[in-house]
Amino acid sequence: MRTERFAGALRRCLILSSLGLLAACASVPNSSEPVDPGTAGLIEWYGRLGGLNGDEWVARKAALQQRSGEPETQLRLAMLLSHPRNPVPEPKRARELLDDLAGAKRVGAADLQPLVRLLADQLAERQRLAGLLAQQSAERARQDEALERQAVQLKESQRRVQELQEKLQRLADIERSLGTRQRPAGGAR
Repeated sequence: MRTERFAGALRRCLILSSLGLLAACASVPNSSEPVDPGTAGLIEWYGRLGGLNGDEWVARKAALQQRSGEPETQLRLAMLLSHPRNPVPEPKRARELLDDLAGAKRVGAADLQPLVRLLADQLAERQRLAGLLAQQSAERARQDEALERQAVQLKESQRRVQELQEKLQRLADIERSLGTRQRPAGGAR
């Protein structure tokens, strides 16, 4: 249960940081490098993906897959497949598309390279964090199991201590009931 809350918090953090990064790219252009209107449009399109329902995700994916030959369409498909709110994400396929675009020499691909690198880095970071989360979840499960074993051992130890205390109390009662023996005054054995 705690792992699920941690995963949810991590997912929300990733979504917010991703959107913040993309919003920063869209709203604060470097004065020496003008923002390409096509790139800004892609960033806006990515931002709108979060409001889609399940059927709309499927429809967008199908439409993009039908015309996936263009670099911009490939990038949109990679964005859709890797989006944090996608109900059926395909990060490996998105990574393949981004890698293909990164090495592409086609017309239009060069203009998309900064955004392709940004998305590839973001996806790699999300995958790294997901791996860390999986490791932490596994470690947490091992720790929980160890705690459960220790709790069982503690209960068993407490039960044995209680039994020993009861035996000691019975022995003390027997000793009191027998009375104390008087030793002979002469010290004879």
